[in-house]
Amino acid sequence: MQAQSLPQRVPSEILSAVLDCLSKVDLLLLRLVSRFFLHLVTPLAFSKISIEVNVLDRSLFHRNLRLVESLATTSSIISSSVRTLHIKSLFCARYQITSHPNGSQTTILRDDRPGPDEEISKAVLSEHLAPFLSKFQNLEAFVWAHDPYRDPLSCLSLIADSVSSLPKLKDLSVRIDLNNVDPAKDQLPPLHNFRNLLALSVSSEGNRIPAAYCEDEIRPAFEASPGLASFSLKTDFGKAPVQAILGKEPRPKLVELALRGVPLPSEGLKLFYSRNLQNLSLSTGPSSRGTHIAWPLLWLTLREAGVQLSSLSVAGFEGAMDEMFGYLLSYSKLKKLSIPIIQMDQQTAEDAAGDIFWREIVPQHKGSLIELALRPFYEGAWCYGPAASRAIQQCASLQQLTLGVCGLDLPRAATRIAQLPESSVGVSELKQVWGHPEHCPVLIVSDLTSPLVKLSLHPTYEAGERDTDIGHLNHGTRRLGSPYVYEMHKRLDEIENMTETVFLRMRASSAGARNWPAAVRIGYTELLKEKEKTESGEEIWEYHQDPIQRLFLF
Repeated sequence: MQAQSLPQRVPSEILSAVLDCLSKVDLLLLRLVSRFFLHLVTPLAFSKISIEVNVLDRSLFHRNLRLVESLATTSSIISSSVRTLHIKSLFCARYQITSHPNGSQTTILRDDRPGPDEEISKAVLSEHLAPFLSKFQNLEAFVWAHDPYRDPLSCLSLIADSVSSLPKLKDLSVRIDLNNVDPAKDQLPPLHNFRNLLALSVSSEGNRIPAAYCEDEIRPAFEASPGLASFSLKTDFGKAPVQAILGKEPRPKLVELALRGVPLPSEGLKLFYSRNLQNLSLSTGPSSRGTHIAWPLLWLTLREAGVQLSSLSVAGFEGAMDEMFGYLLSYSKLKKLSIPIIQMDQQTAEDAAGDIFWREIVPQHKGSLIELALRPFYEGAWCYGPAASRAIQQCASLQQLTLGVCGLDLPRAATRIAQLPESSVGVSELKQVWGHPEHCPVLIVSDLTSPLVKLSLHPTYEAGERDTDIGHLNHGTRRLGSPYVYEMHKRLDEIENMTETVFLRMRASSAGARNWPAAVRIGYTELLKEKEKTESGEEIWEYHQDPIQRLFLF
């Protein structure tokens, strides 16, 4: 018997733990060391692969096509290792290279004419794409991004037929870009042959998914998958009601359901008669504008069925606020709660709901909440304030927190700042008064009772703008380039910049900053917590802008 090498004698659990810490480049290098590492590393290094034809880098473009051709025409252990495949794009980048007298070149995107490599990509895909896909006999998840305006329509049936016949496929995610086209059904990925899925997700950006496509393609895949545990359909104000897509019978194995822009009348609520439902995401316009959802009956149905969600994301529910609160008060195991759009018609109603939310709903789930995300459109009771402060301090398990910020009560803010221990938060060279919204971070950080992974802050519009905004929302009269919109965004940008400045000036000792968020997002800016040493050798924590974001911003 041949003696085992040292790596072969190491327990597999330890090897796996070490390999999980390596980058993709390190894994590829380790794969070349020996036959033992070749077979050990390949399933990790190639468990996920992606194909992207639309790249301006010609070397990367040819490398992607060579991958398709190579796996289609050779026997390779790589194919059997792939568990997730992502098709990012199948259309060739359309551009024109202009040479200048000084020897330099300029690349100009030209979507109105074929690119220099278009014939090459068409030839390779037409010959090798089908056999390439058929090699992934162990494929479990397929992510398909489709652009009806640019992707070759000849590939649609080819991809669907090849992937739907793979024996181990259980997770299908289709993302359709409809920003440049209002497509017919035959321009979209055919899904009717997919079956026995455990997870199905279809989403579109831009125009809505046609109703005929929902009924003729999505519904057959749903019905042919009796064990489906996760379903997601996200479009922009679709017309096909949920029962036309998912049928009228309960799906007891459904654990996760996400709908955006999908009408949900009372006839479709039978889907929720299952105690197995754990994660629910429903979204429509403010106060259900554009998409009908039977909100009052929905919350009553969930409560009567004894459904105790662990994750809830909801937008457009304003017409049934009391019913939603009644449902959330009926149990106490919620882990993730997200309300990404809060834009009620009346300021008094919105403030009253915000007061109840912080006073009753958050304390009800204080022992289990790990993620809380609120995005109020206008300043008011949903924003960070005294009620939010008291509620946040009760949530000892929070890991991610998203809040709206507005003006603070100046006397209370000054009192709070004076009470903070020096070792907790230090802010240098601040000239603004503490009542300004950009100073909310200092108080929010002081509320934390356990380490936070991520904190996101978003400034809100002034409450006095509500009537004007709602009027434009009801009549569709707001123009994107109007001076009014410009001034509103200008004000929000100023608050974001000042809030970022406050965070970048915050300093604390290692002990005082133990609960600070590891990452902070303000608008599109990412700030990261970093340790530094002072001249005296003391270790302190500060926030620094993410280097990638710094390059982007400046």
